[in-house]
Parts: sequence; structure tokens; C-alpha cells
Amino acid sequence: MSALLQFTSRVEQPRVPPSAFPPVATWLSERLTEQPKPPRPVRPLQDIYSQTVNREIPPHSALKGLEDAYVIDDRSAVAAFIEQNRLRGLLLQARDPLNAAFGEAAVKMLSLIADDEGCTTLFCLIVVPGDMREARLALRSFDERWWLARSDQAAGKLNFDFELV
Repeated sequence: MSALLQFTSRVEQPRVPPSAFPPVATWLSERLTEQPKPPRPVRPLQDIYSQTVNREIPPHSALKGLEDAYVIDDRSAVAAFIEQNRLRGLLLQARDPLNAAFGEAAVKMLSLIADDEGCTTLFCLIVVPGDMREARLALRSFDERWWLARSDQAAGKLNFDFELV
């Protein structure tokens, strides 16, 4: 098409006969003649959500097996976080190495902590009586013998630390 034709009015442009257009695809012509399907009934969002929740794992099953080894701060929030981030297996595996590093009597508490930027992390705080130096040595031992090799599995969503009492 020449530049002159582009700038002329519609009336002045040459008309293309209908036979010059390519034929319509058969699937398109069939689709145009099909009767529209009736719309599916719309369910309230609450019904959809409750059906989805009912199909998921029962509440607090993420804590199964953890309750005998850990004290859990906010049960429903921690359970949801563990389930969402798939941390249950890692926490189950951590029981024995924690006991080896801190002793069987140490209380291990699971608690969610949000930082200033809004990132939430599950902390396993090992509550230990005594000396800061001993607690640091125990945490270093746990880190070197077990945690550092597995920390990438948690993707920054799980951390271990101690708290002195």
C-alpha cells in the first residue's frame, strides 16, 4: 500500500471485493453456530474455601510427633507455618542432635518470630540454664554436626538459637 493511499479518506480508498478475503476456518464457523453453554452456578467463596480446607490435612497434624519433643508457642499459627513450609520432617530429625548438643533436659520451644521487614521465621529456642559460654558451645556443636548440612532444606524459614534462664 502506498503512502498516498494511507492518507486519503475512506471514501477515496479502493474497495476490496468480498471474494478476495480468505475463507473462514471451519472450526470458527462451527463455533459461531454453536449454542452457548449455560453458565455454571456460582458458589459463594466461603463454600469453595471450606471445601478446600476440608480436603487438606486435618488441623494440627503438622504437629504430630513434634509435641513430645517441643513446646509449641502458638499452636495453630506454628502448625500452619510448619505445614506450609514443609518443616515437620526436619524438626523430627533435629530432636536427637539437639538432645546430644544441649542435653535431654533442655526445653525446646517452637515460636514464630517476624522481623522488621515482615519475614516470618520459625525459631526453635532451646531454653538452657547456666552459662552463656556453655550455651554457645552447645549451639556451635549442633550447627557443625547437624544443622549446617541441612539448613538449605529450610530455605531460611527455620532457625535454631538458645535462650538462657
